Amino acid sequence: MVDVYRVPHVFPALLCALMLQASVPQHIVAQAGTGSSTGSGTSPGSTESNPAELPDSPASILSRSRAMASHAQAVTLLEKALPRSGSLKPWFLLELVIRTASSDKWKESLGWAELMDVGSFPEEIADASVWWKSEALRQNGKPDSSAALLLSRLETGKSSEPAVYLAYFRTGSSRSEEVLARFDASFPSIKHTDPGSYYASRYLAGLCAVREADWEFALSVLTRFSETAGSYLSDYQSWASAYRAYSLYRLGRFDQSAAAFSLFLDTWKLHPYGWQAAMTGALASVQAGGDPLPFTDQALNRAPNGASYAEAAILRASILADRKDFDRAEAILKGVADGSATKSRTAFAPRALFMLGEIAARTHRPELAEQQWTALASSWPKDPLAEEAVFRAGENWYIAGNLPRALSLFTRYRQTWISGKYLDLVLRNGGDAHSRTGATDLAILWWEDLVRKYPDSSAIPRAYSELVAAYRKKHEYEAAIWTAQQYRKTFPEEATLDDMDAEIATLTKLKNGENPSSASLYVDWTRASRASTSSGRALGLRLARTYLEDYSKRGEAAAVLAEIAAEMPAKTDRLSGPEKNTYAAVWSLLGNLHREDGDYAQASKDLLTAGMLYASTDGERAAEALYGAVDCFLQSGKSADARSAADTLESSWPDSVWTRRAILLIETTLKDKGV
Repeated sequence: MVDVYRVPHVFPALLCALMLQASVPQHIVAQAGTGSSTGSGTSPGSTESNPAELPDSPASILSRSRAMASHAQAVTLLEKALPRSGSLKPWFLLELVIRTASSDKWKESLGWAELMDVGSFPEEIADASVWWKSEALRQNGKPDSSAALLLSRLETGKSSEPAVYLAYFRTGSSRSEEVLARFDASFPSIKHTDPGSYYASRYLAGLCAVREADWEFALSVLTRFSETAGSYLSDYQSWASAYRAYSLYRLGRFDQSAAAFSLFLDTWKLHPYGWQAAMTGALASVQAGGDPLPFTDQALNRAPNGASYAEAAILRASILADRKDFDRAEAILKGVADGSATKSRTAFAPRALFMLGEIAARTHRPELAEQQWTALASSWPKDPLAEEAVFRAGENWYIAGNLPRALSLFTRYRQTWISGKYLDLVLRNGGDAHSRTGATDLAILWWEDLVRKYPDSSAIPRAYSELVAAYRKKHEYEAAIWTAQQYRKTFPEEATLDDMDAEIATLTKLKNGENPSSASLYVDWTRASRASTSSGRALGLRLARTYLEDYSKRGEAAAVLAEIAAEMPAKTDRLSGPEKNTYAAVWSLLGNLHREDGDYAQASKDLLTAGMLYASTDGERAAEALYGAVDCFLQSGKSADARSAADTLESSWPDSVWTRRAILLIETTLKDKGV
C-alpha cells in the first residue's frame, strides 16, 4: 500500500546549491583560446596576445552567459558559441544543461546532457556534471539510468560532494547499506559540519533500502533517523515513520507494524499517505490477529477519491464477511457495486458484485447468488471476474444439487470461454451432472472433451473411470475397452487401484456376447479362497457390486462385503495401494448400505474408515466418503462430529466439491433446526 518509490521532496537546498554556481577556474580561462577551441592562432605582441580577454573568446562568452538573468538568452549565446572540442566544451555543456533545466525544459536539458562524456570531464566539474545529467535522466522518466550514472561516479572513489550520494539514494534501488558506509567514510565529520546533509543521508538511504527490499537495513536506518534527527528535516519525520511501519510489515513483524501504523495515523492525522497507511495497517492487524476494523474506518475516512474509498470498502467487507457479519458486509458492498457510495461506479464495482454473490451463496440464497454473478458477467463481460462469476454460479447450483440449473450455466460457460481456466472443472462436473440426470450420451461427450483437452489434469483418472462405466452402461463395449486401456497406459497406478485389468476382462466377455453373471463370479471368488487372499478380496468386491445391481440381492452383497471387511488388519499402513483401495471401496459400499437402511451410527463409522483408507490413494473419493459421514452425523444429531469431519475436509481437501457440499449441508441443516 505504501508507495516505496515516492520521495516527498527534492531537498533543493541540499542537492543543488553547489551545482548551480560551478565557477570556471582561472587556469582554464587563461588557457582558453590558445588551443583548438578557438580554431585560430595569435601572434605575440598583438592586441590578441591575451585571447581570454577578447569579447568573442569562449571563456568570455561563458562568463557573459553566467551574468545573464535570462535563461533563454544565455542558452542562445552558449549554443551559438559551443566549441567543437577543447578544454572549455565540458563547461559549455554543463552550463547548457543547467540553464535549460532551470527553465524546466528537461527534455532539452537531457539532449545536452547526452553529449556529456562525464567520465572524461575535469574533476573540478565531474560531480556537478554527473549530478545534473542524472537529474535530467530522472526528470525524463529514466530513474534506473540516473541511478546507474550516479553509482558509477561513486564507485570511482573520487566524488567529494555529499549531494551526489544523496541523489543516488533518492533514485537508487540497490547497495544502500554499502553506499551509506562509503558516505560515512568519505565524510567522517559531516554530522557536525553539515548536519542537514548527514540526516538527509539517513532518510534517503532508508528509502533506497525500501526500494531494494532490504527491510532490515531500512528499518534500522529509518529508526536511527527518527530517533536522532531532532529538528533537522522535521518535515520528513512523518515519512520515515510510515516507511518504518511498512518495513516492519514486510519483515512479518505484524503486531509491531500495526502498532507503528497506528502511531503514525494518530500523530499525522492529515498526512497525504494516511489512506495507504491505514490500509496496510489493517492488513498487518489481520496477520497479527488483532482488530483491523478501526484501520478500515480510517481508510474510508482518509480515502482521497472514489476508487480508494471503494478499495477500502472492499477490504472492510471482506473482514466482516470472514466474521460472518454478512448484513454489514452486504450493505457496504452494495454502495460500491451501484456507485452510490463512490459518486459513480469505480473499477472495484465488479469485485463488489462478485462478493455480493459469494455472500448470497454462503447465506443459502442461490437464486440471488446467480443473479449477482450473472449481472457481473453481463455488465462487465471483459472483466477477469466475469468468467469466474459464471463458473461459480453453475458450481453453486451443482453443489446445491440443482443439476439442471447447473448445466444451464456450465453450458453458457463452455460457449463463452472455450479455453477458460475453469473449463476442466466445468467439463468434469457437467459430465457428472449429465450422468446423474440420465443423459449418459451427453456425459460421455463432456468427459471425452475433458480427457482430450486436459490430459494432465488431476481430474482425468476419475474421468477415465466414469467414461468406462458410461460406455458399459450404453453397451458400447469396444469404446469402453479402448478407454480402459488408455487409462491403464496413461495412469497405470490409478488404473491398478481401480482394478482396470479385471474390468477389461469383463468388458471383453461382454463384447463377445458372454454374460459374467454373479454365479460365475461367485465360483471365481471361491476358487480364489474368498476373502483370505488379496485376489479373492478383489473378486469379492466385484461380486458384491454385481449383486448390488439387483436390489433383491442387497443382502448377499452385504454379506460378501462384511466378510472382506473382517479381514482388514488393525494397522493398515503396510497395505499396498490396491489393497487399500479394495478395503476402502468395501467400507464405502457398506457405509452406503447402512445409510440407506437408516443405521446412521454404523454408516458414519464405515464411511470414516473408507475416507481414512482412500486418503493416501484417492483424495476425491476420500472427500466423498467423509461427506457421507457428515450427512450421517447430522442425521443422527451429532453436529459436533459433523463439524469435526468437515474440518478434516477443509484442511485436507479445501478445493473439493465434496468439502463445499459438506459445509453447505451443515449450515443448512443447523439453520433449519435453529442451531
